[in-house]
Amino acid sequence: MSVVRVPRRIDYGLRVVMYLSLQDPGKCCTFAEIAKQQGVPKKFLDGIIQDLIRFGLIKSKRGAFGGYRLARSRDKISFYQVIEAVDRPVASNAYTN
Repeated sequence: MSVVRVPRRIDYGLRVVMYLSLQDPGKCCTFAEIAKQQGVPKKFLDGIIQDLIRFGLIKSKRGAFGGYRLARSRDKISFYQVIEAVDRPVASNAYTN
């Protein structure tokens, strides 16, 4: 059995989206909460979150009850979309002549 090695950025992006997908839809999670709960270093998290926002996968909300949440329902977000957002461009491994 072979092992697939996933780049850290993709791993962290998937962790963020999966964590947010398990929260109540209206709940915003803080930057610190996501970093701590998912073991994502803060230095990586900021860029990853910005990419996820730019691709429309998560939203940010300012203020005392602000933070981050999914921009759409979890069943409308695929792993491929997360990978594409945090590790562009995604290339196919299909053989071509």
